[in-house]
Amino acid sequence: MLWIKLRRTGYPRTITSLYRVMQRIGIYNKKPSKKKEYEQKPYEKMRYPGESMQVDVKYVPKKN
Repeated sequence: MLWIKLRRTGYPRTITSLYRVMQRIGIYNKKPSKKKEYEQKPYEKMRYPGESMQVDVKYVPKKN
């Protein structure tokens, strides 16, 4: 709301710069960001040997 009112009166800068100035002066206190905790993915156990193996195959054309 403040930025919109300032824009109407001729404030030329972006909303980001307004918040930066407000933080520097001490009017606006930025809340620390909440990081998501890492959750390990539940992996299934292999049922038989070689189940989780991946093989890439490339076919090379014969030279004539």
